[in-house]
Amino acid sequence: MAKGIGARAKFPSRSATAEQPSDRPAGSKPPAGLYLVATPIGNLDDITVRAVKLLAQVDCIACEDTRVTGKLLMLLGIKSPPLYAYHDHNAAKSGAGLLARLKDGASVALVSDAGTPLLSDPGFPLVRDCLAAGLQSPPCRCVGSVERVAASGLPSDRFLFGGFCRPRNRRARALSDLAQIRRPCCFMNRRGGWPIR
Repeated sequence: MAKGIGARAKFPSRSATAEQPSDRPAGSKPPAGLYLVATPIGNLDDITVRAVKLLAQVDCIACEDTRVTGKLLMLLGIKSPPLYAYHDHNAAKSGAGLLARLKDGASVALVSDAGTPLLSDPGFPLVRDCLAAGLQSPPCRCVGSVERVAASGLPSDRFLFGGFCRPRNRRARALSDLAQIRRPCCFMNRRGGWPIR
């Protein structure tokens, strides 16, 4: 069975996760974990307040290019935590070091040069290894449906976003129409509705 077809990705529910970064006192360290933080594509004002807080408070930042991320942090007025290069060419070596830090209780932000990590950007092996080790990799504490694909541990270079699930009486047919798709599928679900598996 292909990944994403019947594969189960576990997402932490808001109530089951550790406190939200915005719930903590200003300047306090976020809970240990790998945070997937989306960065602006072209317009600095597109970054979220939560992302700025995380980047300022984590123990270190894993980034595609330390020069690009360093410039972003300077523009945001953030005194930079240590930056570690993490990209496709050094993922195995750098990922092992980052995984060791995470196991020791560090909070690590993963950013790409622009956009969301893992979505056509580096990060999949690190997230997969974190999940295999029982470590969380919240996408900036799950800011949206597409970011949850990145945090799922399933390949995120190509996936189908199906929007909201069909009503119960049309769901089986809608899902059977997608059975031949050999890539992860992401659906939104109304609160308290049918569990997506």
